[in-house]
Amino acid sequence: MAQSGYLLAHLIKFAILLRDKGLKITSEQLGTLALALEHLNLQDVDEVYTAGKLSLINRKEDIPLFAQLFESYFNLSFSKKPQQLETDKRGKLKRPPKERPLEVSLFQQLSPESQTNPDQETLVDKRFSYSVSERLKHKAFSKLSSSETQEIKKLMQRLLLKPPLRRSRRQMPSLKGHRLDLRRSFRYALKYQEFIKLYHRQAKNKLRPLIILADISGSMEVYSRLLLYFLHSLKGQILCQDQKFESFTFGTRLTRISHRLARRYPDDAIAAISDEVKDWAGGTRLASCLHDFNRRWSKRLGLNRALVLIISDGWDQDDPKRLSQEMARLHQNCYKLIWLNPLLGSANYQPLSRGMQAALEHIDQFLPVHNFASLEALALAFHKLKNL
Repeated sequence: MAQSGYLLAHLIKFAILLRDKGLKITSEQLGTLALALEHLNLQDVDEVYTAGKLSLINRKEDIPLFAQLFESYFNLSFSKKPQQLETDKRGKLKRPPKERPLEVSLFQQLSPESQTNPDQETLVDKRFSYSVSERLKHKAFSKLSSSETQEIKKLMQRLLLKPPLRRSRRQMPSLKGHRLDLRRSFRYALKYQEFIKLYHRQAKNKLRPLIILADISGSMEVYSRLLLYFLHSLKGQILCQDQKFESFTFGTRLTRISHRLARRYPDDAIAAISDEVKDWAGGTRLASCLHDFNRRWSKRLGLNRALVLIISDGWDQDDPKRLSQEMARLHQNCYKLIWLNPLLGSANYQPLSRGMQAALEHIDQFLPVHNFASLEALALAFHKLKNL
């Protein structure tokens, strides 16, 4: 058994061994097994073996070979019974210690080396001590592998993006409100035949509407699907916060996808979007799409209170003067206009394209969106925006 004792490293090596012996193991299956082991008792050999068999085996005839390779690789014997839980003086079960996600003590405790020398200090391979999440946060979306993409998707589900508040016309009861609640005060006075107490009220605060325009042209194809997954996770958070959220894709035409993002599973939502969007991975006519948005959707969505995000690299085939006019109109009608450019994450990037130069003068904030750390920076930028 390898001496590091870290689960992820052993799973990768074990998957390579299975592939060498002719078993078809995908990275998605390996990720499923890693997630399953986080919720199991890692000191129970049978549970680990069963989880591996259910996650990695696709054919019944492969089970004997898998069992043989599992036993030989981890130096385990299935005749061993799971360890009994210890009890305290009162006879109650002791709570087992919580395992770290990437570390497992099963292989260290049951391997022959650890049983012969129980007092020997365990050597830790520090190459796996660095958090995978922290490393992936700064890795560009365009360079992620399939397994790393799955890890980034999990991080996106935990990211909280909270737009600033706005003052609503609705009123709510308040102890320190600036307005008298006359109706409630008179109702109380009629009950007790005198004015004993005066009630107050104040304006109710609501989250500002969020509108996102995402570029799905050919130049954005590397980032499009992962950013759409981010929009799906954002849609789920906003539904819980009772906030208005609208999303559109644009290439050569504008397409509303808010109803597609309402689906429960992100893969189903993205598949439905790709079927509906007819200009996927095509050209970019940003000025025409913004003209369509300003003419058809600005008043319908209450744009004067909304926070608008445009996700694009700025490559545009339309006239830059027309793009500047549409950007000026959009910026004048919305609360704040933020442009997210994945190319901005490069150290040598300069906004030299005609479309980007025409749009820069009408943008409130210009931010990168090339990795997960840039999404965290966007959440911080939202936090710094003034409320009301």
